[in-house]
Amino acid sequence: MYLKAKYVRKVCSSIARKNVSQSEVSKKKMEPCGGEKEVVEEEEEEEEEEEKEEEEEEEEKKEEEKKEEEDEEKEKKKKKKKEEEEE
Repeated sequence: MYLKAKYVRKVCSSIARKNVSQSEVSKKKMEPCGGEKEVVEEEEEEEEEEEKEEEEEEEEKKEEEKKEEEDEEKEKKKKKKKEEEEE
C-alpha cells in the first residue's frame, strides 16, 4: 500500500510539473489523481458516442443511396413505358 501511494503521489507530482494532458495520462494507463479519473471516463463515453454517430451517418448514407437507386429504376421504367406507348 505504501509503495502504491508513493507511486500515485509521484505520478501526480510529475503530471503537475510537466502539465501532461489528460489523454496522455489515460494512454499511459497511470492511476490519475483527483478528478482526472472521472475525466478519463467521460472521454471514453464521448468516444463511444462519436462511434455511434458515425455508424448512424453511414446508415443514413446507405439509405439515401438505396432511395436514389430506386428513383433511378423508376425513371427507367417510366422511360420504357413511354417508349412502348410511342411504338
